[in-house]
Amino acid sequence: MKLLKSRFSYFATELINKCVPFFLLPYVSSAVGVEVYGKIELFTTNYIILSFLFALGVEGWMNAHYFKMAESDFITVLSSFYLLSFLIFVICMAISLPYSYYCSALLFVGYVQSLLNITTLHLRLKGKYLNAGFLLLLSSIVNAVMVYASFDWFGKTYESRINSFLFSSIIILVFIVFLSIRDKNIKIKIDFSFLNRDILLFCLPLCLTMIINWVKGNIDKYFIANLLDLKSLGIYAVAYQLASVINVVGIILNRTLQADLLKSMADGFYQTKKIIFTFLFILCVFFFLYIVAVYCGFSYVFSIDYSSSRNIALLLMIGFLLLSFSSFLINFLLFYRRPRLILFQTFLITMIHVMLSFILIKKYALLGVLLTQFVTSLLTFVSTLLVCHILTKSSQK
Repeated sequence: MKLLKSRFSYFATELINKCVPFFLLPYVSSAVGVEVYGKIELFTTNYIILSFLFALGVEGWMNAHYFKMAESDFITVLSSFYLLSFLIFVICMAISLPYSYYCSALLFVGYVQSLLNITTLHLRLKGKYLNAGFLLLLSSIVNAVMVYASFDWFGKTYESRINSFLFSSIIILVFIVFLSIRDKNIKIKIDFSFLNRDILLFCLPLCLTMIINWVKGNIDKYFIANLLDLKSLGIYAVAYQLASVINVVGIILNRTLQADLLKSMADGFYQTKKIIFTFLFILCVFFFLYIVAVYCGFSYVFSIDYSSSRNIALLLMIGFLLLSFSSFLINFLLFYRRPRLILFQTFLITMIHVMLSFILIKKYALLGVLLTQFVTSLLTFVSTLLVCHILTKSSQK
């Protein structure tokens, strides 16, 4: 009962955490205007890819190995990854700081985001769901407060939004360091010999997979900005943010159930089907309720400049639903230690996405984005389902 309560509390906390930036969306988009919001969206997109690069794919390794190795060895590998990532960050900052404030801010925000992702994942794997949820919620609240403060201090501009990202990242970094120091059970040990060929070859495909996934999810924004205009990008960005709530809920559910799913698979697939059904049921119920909410409430929240974003968002949601299913099924590939298979599938579908996106956006404008997203989301879902079925059948022989 206590275990179930902690899972539910984490899910509720994560949901509130993701709602905070969602509630900021109407305020920021209306305050800065359509074109400036498009520029802010590009900054957000760029720091997310940097967070993947600084993480070096270690999150996938953590999920696949936490329940299969000694805690002391796990901490040694993780500590060594932290140091390696920090060295890469310092080198990047040393190069960018003399030349560009915005590039340096981008690097710093991306690095802190990677630390936040790894720290909260480790807490969830240890069963400390409430601590992980609290840290994520704190991050969103600090970000929201910094947005209002920066707009009040420096004006409602692009530069003010970048400053708010930077200020909130500094505060979150302090909390992450404090939390790590406070945990007396963790005995940090650096040993780069633990980062052997097997571990690096496991993480590298996962890191590349996340980068390629980012390209697939965000290349449309660059094509819209260059082939169309920033106003179209602003309209699409709002629609994308609204629709991605489906994916966000899928990610929260995945994080909540992931440790239980991997443990059930390690224990002989005990209750695995029950966990999958729970994921599907909750996500589908939310999907239908959210569609109704966006359709009925959009005009009350957003200015008339973004009116066309509503229909775009409703159509994008179907693709995000399929992608959420696929992301949950990826846990099977992690369990069977098939990172290269994940990389191959992601690379192939991303290449299809990039080609379709360029051709269809050039020909059909924003309608081309919708067609591209649906086709590649469906391909991702079907191929992932097929691969999981083949792996499960082969393991039972």
